[in-house]
Amino acid sequence: MTDEQHIAKLFPDARNMLNKSTEEKIRFVREDRWLPYAEAERLLERMDALYNMPEKIRAPSMLVVGDSHCGKSSLVRRFCDMHPKTNGMYEAACPVFYLHSCPPEPDEHRLYEVILQDLKIPFRYSDRPSKKLDEVRYQFEQIGVKMIILDEMSNALSGSTNKQRVFMNAIKNLHNAVQRPVVLVGTHEAEFVTISDPQFQSRFKIESLGRWNYGIEFQRFLAKLELTLPFEQPSLLATSKLSRQIFDRAKSGCIGDFVDLVAEAAVSAVSAGAKKITSEEILGCDFSPSSERQDSKREI
Repeated sequence: MTDEQHIAKLFPDARNMLNKSTEEKIRFVREDRWLPYAEAERLLERMDALYNMPEKIRAPSMLVVGDSHCGKSSLVRRFCDMHPKTNGMYEAACPVFYLHSCPPEPDEHRLYEVILQDLKIPFRYSDRPSKKLDEVRYQFEQIGVKMIILDEMSNALSGSTNKQRVFMNAIKNLHNAVQRPVVLVGTHEAEFVTISDPQFQSRFKIESLGRWNYGIEFQRFLAKLELTLPFEQPSLLATSKLSRQIFDRAKSGCIGDFVDLVAEAAVSAVSAGAKKITSEEILGCDFSPSSERQDSKREI
């Protein structure tokens, strides 16, 4: 592939960055971006089917699980981007309500409180949970919520078994009150806790975002990822040599680590004035796999 052919294939945003300063390129490289891949597209289609469900007393819902850094939050944020907020004049003001993080402990009061806080609705902390839930339901109706997404579900499932049970009942009460699909997002710990509740299992179908294996699908992803980066020459990240180096250094098999590693390699190349990413940047850039960062936290 010639340099001209490579530049022609770059995503427009990346092509527009070619003549920018080093600082602007680095800022651009570190921005979040979405790239489709088969497993994510399957789950987005599944979520869209739930979104378009008519209002039901027990609307079908979903629990999305996966290891840290496997792309769960990026997936649901992409879904929110597909159904953006509006001014409410002609369409629902907030078709998808996305709570970025469940409360850090399994508490029914705190669940409804963080939702109301996110909506910027005043409330009394002393109010009963049922009153707070009524307010949540009313506000969701006013802004036209068609789906609720609760991220970082695992954070809220610490504590005793009894507290976990109370919190899961709170989610079931929310599900009953709004009569719209609820999508929960968390690590596999959330799956282990929820499978102990048959009612929860019947309402929330478990969908998993797994770790990647090395192969053609991974190489195709790298080929697309390369086209989002502002380089004048092709790095050929999808070749056997470079793709294997990326996969092995990331260690975890998690998409977040692949993206972070390539971004840090790109920053190293841009900082050095290079026109492409090479093995030197992939193997020598400032990068630590998420698995090692988690091990360090446990040691602390």
